[in-house]
Amino acid sequence: MELLPVSSSSNLAQTLSVPPVKANPSARDRFRALVNRVIKRNRACAAIQELVESASPEQGIDPRSVVADRRYGSRQAKCTIEVTHYSESRCRTANFTNSELVRWLGDNFPQRRSNEVRWINIGGISWDVIKALAIRYDLHPLSIEDVMTGARDKSFKVDYYTQHLFAQLTSYKLKSQVDEEAIQAAKRPPANSSSSFHINGRARANQRSSPMPPTLQLPAQDPGASPASRPKSLKSQSSSISELGRSTLAVVHPIAATSHSHSADENAIQVLKLQSGTLDIKSTRVFVFLLRDGTLISIHEEPNLHGAELREQLHTGSLIRSMEDVSMLFHGFLDLTVDHLIQISDGYHLAILALERSVLLKPTLAAVQTLHLLSGDIELLRMAIRPLQRIIYGLRRYDKERYRGLAISQESRANTTGFLSEETKIYLTDIYDHVRYVMLSLDTHSSTTRELISFTFNLTSCDSTNVMRKLLIITVIFLPLTFITQYFGMNFATMDSVQQHSDALFWKIAGPVIGTLILIALRNRLLKVILPEH
Repeated sequence: MELLPVSSSSNLAQTLSVPPVKANPSARDRFRALVNRVIKRNRACAAIQELVESASPEQGIDPRSVVADRRYGSRQAKCTIEVTHYSESRCRTANFTNSELVRWLGDNFPQRRSNEVRWINIGGISWDVIKALAIRYDLHPLSIEDVMTGARDKSFKVDYYTQHLFAQLTSYKLKSQVDEEAIQAAKRPPANSSSSFHINGRARANQRSSPMPPTLQLPAQDPGASPASRPKSLKSQSSSISELGRSTLAVVHPIAATSHSHSADENAIQVLKLQSGTLDIKSTRVFVFLLRDGTLISIHEEPNLHGAELREQLHTGSLIRSMEDVSMLFHGFLDLTVDHLIQISDGYHLAILALERSVLLKPTLAAVQTLHLLSGDIELLRMAIRPLQRIIYGLRRYDKERYRGLAISQESRANTTGFLSEETKIYLTDIYDHVRYVMLSLDTHSSTTRELISFTFNLTSCDSTNVMRKLLIITVIFLPLTFITQYFGMNFATMDSVQQHSDALFWKIAGPVIGTLILIALRNRLLKVILPEH
C-alpha cells in the first residue's frame, strides 16, 4: 500500500474548505441595517405613490382635485398682489395679500363694470393664489401646469384656449451696474467642495490632504419629501443640473450664482463674464392670461411686480387707458418686453464699439476673450427671442382663425372676433418691426464679433511673420560670422593665421562679409530711403 505525501497546512485547510467563523453583528450594525431597510421601503412607496398620482386621464393640473393640493400645496409664497380697474375717466388700484385675494375671489366676488378693464398683477407664485384664480376664472389645466412647473423653461409661447389666451413671456432686463457681490460670490468655492484648485486652475498652497479616500458625493434625498420636489424624468433631472437650457439663455443670462452645484470651471467662466465687460442680463418669466370678459391676469415668478411702466401709463393717462381695451394692455406687455430687448441690443452695440476701438489700436488676448464671450451670449439671446417674432406674427395674422377653431357652437364661430381687437393688431405691426430690428441687430453684432476675432488672429499672425522675417535676416547675416569664428578658433599646433597675426586679421575678413550681407538683406529698404517714390 502506497502512502501519499502529507500536504502543507495551508493546502490542507483549502482541501477541507472549513468555513470561517462569522462574528455576531453588533447592536449598532443591526440598527443600521434596519434603518436602511426602512429608508428603501419609504422610497419605494413614494415612487409608487408618485406614479399613481401622475397617472391621470386629464392633462394639466385640476385645481379642484385632491392630488393637486397634495402635490403643490407645500408651494407657498408671500405674493405682491395689485388689482387695477381703469377706464378712460378714472383708474383705481387696490393691494391685496394672499388670504385677502382668496377671499376677494370667493363667493362675494365683485363684478367688473362694463366700461372698465380689470388687471390682476401678481408677483410670486403661490398655490393658494393660483388655485383661487383658476377656480374663479376657469383657467385651463395646461396653463396652470405651465405656471406651476417648468421653472427653467425660458422660451416664449402663446396658447389658445376656449376660456382665455395664455402667453408665457421671458423678460430680459439689462442691469445698469455690475454687482461686485456677485463677482465675489462666484469667486468663492462651494462650501462642500473638496477640490484643491482655485478658479484660475492653480493648486492651493499648503493644502492638507484629507485622510479619507475620495468618494462620489450625491445630494441626499428626503424620503418624505413631496413628489413635486423630485424630478419626474431624466429630462427634468438634466435640466436641474444644467442652467443653460437656462436659459438661455440661462445662458443667455450672465448672473453669478452661488449654488453649490456649480463646478469650479462654471464659476471661473462666470467671473470672466462679469469682469471682462460683458452685459449683465437678468431674465424672468411672466405669465399672462387674457380673458374675453375684459380681465387680464399677469403672474411674475419673482415676488416683485412686473410692468411698472404700464402702471405709470395707466395712472397718468395714455393710449392704453383711453381705448378701454384689455387686448391693448396685453399689447403693452409685449411692447415692454421688446423695449427691454432693444436696450440690450444697444448695450451690445456700445460694448462691441469699445472693443473694436481697442482691437484696432492694440489687439490683446483679453479683448479676444471678451469678444468670444459676447459672441456666445449674443447667439444664445438671438436663439431665445427667435420664437417671439413668429408669435407676434401669428397673433397679428391668425388670431381670429385660431379662436374660431376653438369655438364650440356654429353661432359663436360665425360671430367670433378673436382675443385681439383690430386696433391692437395694427399696433402689433410696430412691435413686429421692432423684433425684426432686434434680430437684425443681433445678427450684425454676432458677425462683427467674429470678424474682430478673425482680424485679431490675422494681425497676430502677421506680427509673427514679421518677427520670423527679422530673425531670418539676423541668422543670414551672422551665419558667415559664425563660420569665420569657428575657423579661427580651431586648435591646430601650427596655424599661421592665428600665430602670426592678431585679431585684426579676423575683423579684416569678417567686416566686409558682414557689410556685404547687410546691404544685400536690406537692399529694398535702403532703395526706398535713397530713391523715394514720387
